[in-house]
Amino acid sequence: MANKTKDYLAKVRKKTGFSDYKIAQEYDINQSNLSKYKSGKAALSETHAWQFASILNVNPAEVVANTKLEHAKLTSNKSKAKFWQEQIDNLSNSSESIKINIAQINPIVGDLNNNAQTIIDLSREAYESGAHLLVFPELALIGYPPEDLLLREGFIDQVESSVEHIRTQLPEDISVLFGAPSRVDGCLYNSAYLIQQGHVRTYHKQHLPNYGVFDEKRYFEPGSDAFVFECQQTKIGVVICEDAWESAPVAAAVNQGAQTIISLNASPFQLGKHPQRIKAIQQRVSENKVNFIYINAVGGQDELVFDGGSFVMDASGVITHQLPFFQTTIHSLDQPFLQDTNEPIEKTIYDALVLSTKDYIEKNDVFNGAVIGL
Repeated sequence: MANKTKDYLAKVRKKTGFSDYKIAQEYDINQSNLSKYKSGKAALSETHAWQFASILNVNPAEVVANTKLEHAKLTSNKSKAKFWQEQIDNLSNSSESIKINIAQINPIVGDLNNNAQTIIDLSREAYESGAHLLVFPELALIGYPPEDLLLREGFIDQVESSVEHIRTQLPEDISVLFGAPSRVDGCLYNSAYLIQQGHVRTYHKQHLPNYGVFDEKRYFEPGSDAFVFECQQTKIGVVICEDAWESAPVAAAVNQGAQTIISLNASPFQLGKHPQRIKAIQQRVSENKVNFIYINAVGGQDELVFDGGSFVMDASGVITHQLPFFQTTIHSLDQPFLQDTNEPIEKTIYDALVLSTKDYIEKNDVFNGAVIGL
């Protein structure tokens, strides 16, 4: 049986920074009870349950019900255990709906420290705003395209260290999804990392593009398994970029219970590309009757520029959120936003040129400006 009292005590210790002795002093817990709480031999008293709920900013009824259930199990009181389990189930069924933030960011290729700090800072801000889940684009930790950086073992070592650093810095009560390479048994994958309650899970991209500006098969192995996780009683499936252009990865996630699909992308700009994205996602939605969140990167990198334009489509194929193009944007899906997608072609090209030139200058950090000759 998972020990909720020990879990709550550990969270209070982490949140307050107090030692066990200080916790006992501050919250009037005698040493005997504290010892029992720590060892799992006793459940929190109702008074302490309310105090801990206040410290952790969670529903007091949840803490009380969990600790009452724990006490009933410790004393082998089956009728009370059944009652409190029913209360917990009722609380779960009536819990608030999931709050998702999407981070359409502009990472710098190879700049692990700054990219990791961006993920940490935005995750903390999202947590403070009440979000349950924050989503970043494909390979957000290292930037896209990383190219031959991926062939350096030392770089992959640094990626793994950065992921662990991010894990230790995130608030426990927010789930964070971001893209980065992962190394498993000597194979390298283009992966999505989910950090949830201090634990790390990964999904490996299944369809690797190898045409035009893409040469992912040079660096990565394809994954084969669907990935579904739960957040606020919502089951969410994850795919990465090219996966969403194929039927099988999304269908596999839906077959495992996914109600919403999130696609992490680093999809470069080209004229007419966004309507193609919309059409592809509408096809996946039509096939599976699920909500779909498409998060894209933004920014210039050498000869490529990523246009952002992240969007959300409901299960009927209607776009409910359309984020701006060529702009870094952090947006809560609680708030409606529909950017006009019918701007003149000349403005779209101008915005792409401005962002790509600006990022080339600023990311290289060796130029004072640019002179354009026409």
